[in-house]
Amino acid sequence: MHRLMVAILVVALLGAVTWAPVAQAAPEIKVVVDGRPVSFDVPPALVQGRTLVPVRFVAQELGAQVDWEAATRTVTVHKGTDEIAVQVGQNTARVNGVAYQLDVSARMVRGRVLVPVRFFSELLGAAVAWDVATNTVFIITGRSVTPADMWITGYLYGANSLRSVQENLDMLTGIFPFAYIAQADGSIGVDPVMQNPTVGWQEAENLARQKGIPMYASISQHSRDILQQLLFTGEARDRFVAEAFKLVVDQGYQGLNLDFEQVPASVAAREAYDGLVQELAARLHGAGLELSLAVPAKVSDDVAWQLGYDYAGLGRYADYVVIMAYDEHHAGGEPGPVASLPWVQQVAQYAASQIPPEKILLGVGVYGYDWGASGNAKAVDLLTAQTLAMNSGAQVTWDATAYVPHFTYWDAAGVKHEVWYEDPRSLAGKLEVGRANKLSGIAIWRLGMVAPEMWQVIRGSLAPLGRTN
Repeated sequence: MHRLMVAILVVALLGAVTWAPVAQAAPEIKVVVDGRPVSFDVPPALVQGRTLVPVRFVAQELGAQVDWEAATRTVTVHKGTDEIAVQVGQNTARVNGVAYQLDVSARMVRGRVLVPVRFFSELLGAAVAWDVATNTVFIITGRSVTPADMWITGYLYGANSLRSVQENLDMLTGIFPFAYIAQADGSIGVDPVMQNPTVGWQEAENLARQKGIPMYASISQHSRDILQQLLFTGEARDRFVAEAFKLVVDQGYQGLNLDFEQVPASVAAREAYDGLVQELAARLHGAGLELSLAVPAKVSDDVAWQLGYDYAGLGRYADYVVIMAYDEHHAGGEPGPVASLPWVQQVAQYAASQIPPEKILLGVGVYGYDWGASGNAKAVDLLTAQTLAMNSGAQVTWDATAYVPHFTYWDAAGVKHEVWYEDPRSLAGKLEVGRANKLSGIAIWRLGMVAPEMWQVIRGSLAPLGRTN
């Protein structure tokens, strides 16, 4: 969340709404922002031990924009791509679409909306202090009361990945070269895509090493049949553990990222995968190396095809677990959000109930799908989606519930297409889910698809209000 966002939240914090009288006119409450006294036409108030201040006045002090929707009695504070919405009489605030509980509901007093200051300020990274002797609230935007750093990691794969690394080295805190493939006999091959010189795999790794950015060899396998053989053949399994360890050591990686996406849906396979992860962790940890896993998203342990993934067990052995919170609607299925915000929230909440949050990296897909008549969608990035909409004259619609954009168009053959994708605003919502659930950070799939506007949103997540890099 941006520094600017912090400002917004601070503002939000300061307001509150309801028709009931706000505190008794006891001693005057003063508000000072970064040493500057703030004046109000409706005074701040104490309600149930919480200080409430008019949103608009504080927002102006912090350079934010405030909108009022009379029909729903909702005030929304905007700063860049960030937004905080509070509805009068409700004890929740929505930050980039994510709901936060308030101790005191927002209130309307003489035409001004007031909200609790400390909650919003601290959420945005500002510090709030209360001086009892002078009844003064001090808001300091130059400090952060909670750690604001988050891991920003991503998968290096395919076109434009090198450029993505070159332009954003200052933000990346880890890179997963998606270069290696596990075979049924336990050997490890190299993905042909990464061998294409235009990908710039080695150049990207060299840049990362020069900057001291940790890299983790990503070994994948998406075939259920191959994973069945690898997991249940002792010789293949032993060979894989040995070769994976050797790869990490010989190539100078800081650890291993294991991306097995089709673990058979059986109790036996679940236990076998747990065991493999335990073996790998012991081997890597013994050499001071790390193990991370990429696992499919789920909202419970009852989904049959995901039975092979024991979140709690895997989380005990791995240093980090990437929860792939995308493909809610996949290329071969019905059109819809690739990752709707409510679904991502459910995924994150379930994951955090099984795995320590500080071990979780929220997998963020920065792509969308263009579904045509065939039903087999094509992946699109932000620029491709925007170009399709512009060239076809389509009207882009924002789905306020899913918190993503989408549109419909007809191609030259008269075939109807439906496009759902991610943009800077929807990405801000995903980052907020990570923050709300106190996750360690994010893992981007994939680096080459991140538009410059989206990098700006990610950059803001490193510097909430009151924090400088």
